[in-house]
Amino acid sequence: MPNHLQSQAAILDYMTGAFATLAARLEGDDWLAKLATETSNAYWMLGHITVYRWRILRDIGGRDTQPDWAEQFLIGTPCPTKLNPDPSDVLDSMHAAGPLLSERMVQLSPEELARESGKPIRSGDTTVEGMLQFIIFHEGYHLGQMGLIVKGLGKKPLVTPSK
Repeated sequence: MPNHLQSQAAILDYMTGAFATLAARLEGDDWLAKLATETSNAYWMLGHITVYRWRILRDIGGRDTQPDWAEQFLIGTPCPTKLNPDPSDVLDSMHAAGPLLSERMVQLSPEELARESGKPIRSGDTTVEGMLQFIIFHEGYHLGQMGLIVKGLGKKPLVTPSK
């Protein structure tokens, strides 16, 4: 029976599509553009979110798959200055991880959700449920950053304000 994380799983699915929409608006060196010197580029954000989807899936008992390029997108790594792997390969990996993570999230029992994640979660809730709740915020944060980069490049934003 699905648990109470169905709405978070639906948000995760929405964000997969939103990242894909923004990715379709970027080409070539657009991926390497930054908002400011000390910020990340869209390429790193896409890779970072993708890698953490796979890691969290593994941590909650799902498939243990890590792309061979995962290390370059971990927290604290410098932004890549070359597009290797190709952004389309990173996006394909995100699309593969997303549905698996959403599906696994809603299958977790109350006992599995209550167990300690073993991860330092910035929200302070270190349970598996807290980790899953935080990942939704985390992805939304990076989606917003990527949206600002796209808009700053003069490309169509994710959402066009109504007048």
